Amino acid sequence: MRKRAALSEVISTVILAGVVLSIGGGIWSYSLGAASSIANDYADETIEMVNTIQERFVVEHSKFDSDTKILSIWVYNYGDVAIKLNTTITTTDIYDDVITKDNNSITIYAHNCSPITFTIGSGLPVNEEISIVILTYRGNSHREIYYVK
Repeated sequence: MRKRAALSEVISTVILAGVVLSIGGGIWSYSLGAASSIANDYADETIEMVNTIQERFVVEHSKFDSDTKILSIWVYNYGDVAIKLNTTITTTDIYDDVITKDNNSITIYAHNCSPITFTIGSGLPVNEEISIVILTYRGNSHREIYYVK
């Protein structure tokens, strides 16, 4: 009986070591996956923030043709990343009445100029200012005041 008692202690030690190693391996695997996921999310957010900072654009020219009732806005992207734009045109009085809003995103690639055209059915108020607000998908905006002649 004495010989089997020692063997029992060795087997129990091996089983205990196996359980500890398997639990430790599971915890290590889970923490490695969580750390990788957090690192990837952080890298993606940092790249998006850098792209937001690198967005640079300006309204180069605005023109309203009262005969065709077309408002043309030329936007120049002088940044290093492509931008997607939404444009809102409002009156500049205290009510900021929306004249038209463009929800069709327009993409302007880096170092390019592109026109945005609107057909204003009722026309624009003559001898008044309108506000042109250009908003990118990353949250940057530019506001331009245009005087309608």
